[in-house]
Amino acid sequence: MFASRWLPALLAFVAGQALAQEFEVAAVKLVEGTPAHTVSLLLNHENVTLHAATVRQMVGFAYNIQRVRVLDGPPWTDDTEYDVTAKAPSPNVTRDEARVMLQKLLAQHFKLEIARSVKEVDQYTLALGKNGPRLKAADPDEPTEMTPKPSRDGGWSVVFKNRDLVGLVNTIAKFTNSPVRDETGLKGKYDFEISFRTVWEDPSANGESGPTLFQAVERLGLKLSKGKGPQEVITIVKAEQPSEN
Repeated sequence: MFASRWLPALLAFVAGQALAQEFEVAAVKLVEGTPAHTVSLLLNHENVTLHAATVRQMVGFAYNIQRVRVLDGPPWTDDTEYDVTAKAPSPNVTRDEARVMLQKLLAQHFKLEIARSVKEVDQYTLALGKNGPRLKAADPDEPTEMTPKPSRDGGWSVVFKNRDLVGLVNTIAKFTNSPVRDETGLKGKYDFEISFRTVWEDPSANGESGPTLFQAVERLGLKLSKGKGPQEVITIVKAEQPSEN
């Protein structure tokens, strides 16, 4: 009796899970000449969008892993950008469901094959500084924004509006090309900015190189430390450039 009562609901759940594995409609378009920008997996009801994303970035989104922990693959997976527009089968699609669908899209459109493993790698840890964080609490009604801007001297400025520290962690990972762990314990959303001329100290610059990324992080009342540790990584075993659809 128990089985007969619950079996229809179970079958409906399983059918719904199977349905949610693939986009109803998806288009992948090559784009060129995009200015400096951040890439996000955008959900708007059933519509899922990625603008000017590389395959390595898409793999990161699909498997919920930092881009720097996606290894190998042909050179074009880092420098060729695509717009992805897709429609999920449900207007209530969750981010986790969208990730699974994106995995399917990558396999279909890019013939992607991956391998998972755990490796001992160089990594950074983001923690609180000695005197605590210097971050301004954001107005929750303000729009979320993360805007990178290259400066004339070759450096960068990144403005964060109503953002948690995930954006900062991913920015540090991008410029150091190493995984970054957040051990600050900060869960809020903040308004802040980091500006830096170089990532690391340049011993030939005679003090004229301007602030490093590490110094910019310290100005936020945070600190970065380098070490080694086990990290899950994804290796791109195979990827092919698609024809436009």
